[in-house]
Amino acid sequence: MTASPEPQVYFIGDSHCAALLAGARLLGIAADGASWSGSTWHDGRFALNENGINPRGLPQAGRLVEALRERVGRARVVPPGRPVVSTLGFHLGRLVPPYGWNGHEALPRAEGFPAEADVTSRAFLRDYIRHHRRRHFRIARRWARQERLILVAPPPAFERPNYRAFREELLAWYRDEGLAVFDPSPEFAREAGGLVPPALLEEDGIHGTPEYGARVLRAMQRAGVLDLAQPD
Repeated sequence: MTASPEPQVYFIGDSHCAALLAGARLLGIAADGASWSGSTWHDGRFALNENGINPRGLPQAGRLVEALRERVGRARVVPPGRPVVSTLGFHLGRLVPPYGWNGHEALPRAEGFPAEADVTSRAFLRDYIRHHRRRHFRIARRWARQERLILVAPPPAFERPNYRAFREELLAWYRDEGLAVFDPSPEFAREAGGLVPPALLEEDGIHGTPEYGARVLRAMQRAGVLDLAQPD
């Protein structure tokens, strides 16, 4: 295998990782990574071994990871001390909609409830999330012991029922576990509706552009979450 120059940071996760990787390159940061469908991450089709995180039963995603190994020149992609940024455990497009199919809503703590909502308790919401994300969080804990893992929530791109409540609970769960996790939402708090501006979103209105990724990475650096200093 022929190695490329050593990346300062790696991005491995669902499709939201693509904007972060592109943003790193826009900022001139040496970076590499692989990303594939959030549906397969939601379904738990991944595993962790001594060489890092790997897709399971997904030939196309497997080829992406093998190509990444080829580029860095080793089986274990992320060397000791280098940060790896991931979106593991969120995948809200698959997790959130079924919760509201029958009109159930679990709104953020600071807000009231619309009269027509079939309100669910936060305890019920937590149980729902734990049912669908228990394995994700277990692997995240193992991954963080093995590599310098930083988890990033997806863009606050729109306001729909339950999405904010789910983000809050997932972020709180990660933080309670002592994992490094970054929420981009405060970076956009002064934008209209507290949402990512349309100019920083792809045409689907869900995924961030490279410029979005660059803005989030700068915010991560300011917050001290992302440190690109080379390990000793």
